[in-house]
Amino acid sequence: MEPCRVLVLGHSFVWRLERYLNQEAYRTYNALNLSLKNEFAVVQYFGIGGASIKSLRYAEVIRRFQPNIVHMELGTNDLDKVGVDPENVARDLCELGNILVRQYGVRVVVIGAICIRDGGTRQVTLRHFNAHVHLCNKWLREYTEDNPDLMFWKHQKMWKSKQALFLHDGVHLTQEGNRRFYRSVRGAVIKAVERCRLHLTSRSESSSESRHSVLD
Repeated sequence: MEPCRVLVLGHSFVWRLERYLNQEAYRTYNALNLSLKNEFAVVQYFGIGGASIKSLRYAEVIRRFQPNIVHMELGTNDLDKVGVDPENVARDLCELGNILVRQYGVRVVVIGAICIRDGGTRQVTLRHFNAHVHLCNKWLREYTEDNPDLMFWKHQKMWKSKQALFLHDGVHLTQEGNRRFYRSVRGAVIKAVERCRLHLTSRSESSSESRHSVLD
């Protein structure tokens, strides 16, 4: 079976993760490929600082790379706005995931949980922002639960650390934060590849059964 093509897509967390993994110390571990064997997955990154769900121009990179899996890190910049409903942000994220599946042939879309901040909000208070993050993640968990094409990833183990995870701006991740983010994204991609291969196997078996029934 060919390796799954994986695109990690989103805001500044994505390009900063790529830069972190591209450090000389990590190159021997194939870290840019999330330390996964090339026969298992091939990983690429597309991150734009300040990107929101509707502002990210992803179509060209999707057409060029034709990923089987897209891991999305979006929504944080959408929540840092006055009057935004976190449930609508969750709906928009899920709709984007469905568009990637229906229109671009992506097999599995991972929606990474929106991360809280330690500061750096622009239009709303930090308390308001973090409360909306928790609400949005709750809706994301609910909306993806019965959708076999979408997978919500909590980044649960990221926050269990005694070391500082945020830079002084309260938004972006430290070296330790990026290390934990990398491990979490890697775990999500492994799960997504397993689900993707299960989809492909199921569809292949279904197609084979259909051919046999026609021949019979």
